[in-house]
Amino acid sequence: MGWSIRNDDDVAYLSYANPPQNRLPFHAVRELDDALRQVGDDETVKVVAIRSDIEGYFSAGGDLADIKELIAGGEPSAPFDSWLSTSLRLEEMPQPTVALIDGLAASGGFELALACTFRLGTARAEFALREVSAGALPGGGATQRLPRVVGMPLASEIVLTGRTVGAEEAIKIGLLQALVSDDDGFDEWLHRLTAMPRPSLIAAKRALVDGARMPLVEGLRLEQRLFRELVRQK
Repeated sequence: MGWSIRNDDDVAYLSYANPPQNRLPFHAVRELDDALRQVGDDETVKVVAIRSDIEGYFSAGGDLADIKELIAGGEPSAPFDSWLSTSLRLEEMPQPTVALIDGLAASGGFELALACTFRLGTARAEFALREVSAGALPGGGATQRLPRVVGMPLASEIVLTGRTVGAEEAIKIGLLQALVSDDDGFDEWLHRLTAMPRPSLIAAKRALVDGARMPLVEGLRLEQRLFRELVRQK
C-alpha cells in the first residue's frame, strides 16, 4: 500500500496502490507531496507521471474514515490542507505532470488529475464528482480547476449533477489530451515531452502556469524574462 517511484527514460512514475478502490487517506496525499518534492529536485527527470497500480481505478477519492473524522471535528490521518498543498505542487512543480488514467477517477482522484498539466486515458477512463449528492461539495480544487479546463457551464453541470463523464466525452471536452490503448500508448505519448530539452520544458511550463494567474501585460513580461534567461544559458 502507498506510493512507489520508478525513474525510466527521463520520466518519474509515481504509482499508488490501496485496494480495492485506490482511495486516498489524507496521509497518502501528504506522502505524494513528499514524493513530488523529491522528483521535482531531480535534474534527470523531465516529466512526472501519476498512475495507479489497482486494476480499474485511478482513485475513487479520499478515504472515508478520514472524511468522517473531518466531519466530526476530529483529526484525520493528515491535515485537510494537504489536498491544497499537494495539488498546488502538482500544478507548480518544475516538470510537466501527467495523470495516466485507466479506470475511475472520482472525487479526490479526479481532483488530483485536474491539478496535472496533462491527463491521458484509456477507453476505461471515467470521471465523476459525487460530493454534492452526498450533501457536501468538492474540497480538493474541482470547483476552481474544472471550469478552467472545460468551461463554466459544463463544469457546473458535472459538479452539480454528479454524473459520470466517459472517456470519449472527456476527449471531446478537453478533459483528456489523448486516448491510448495500453501502457505502450502512454509511454509513446510521454515521449513527445521527453524528446524536448529539459530547460525549455521547465521554462515554458512556468510561463504557462504563472502567466495564467497574471494580467496579460505581466504575463507577457514574464514570458520575455524567461526567454532571455533561457537563451543566455546556451
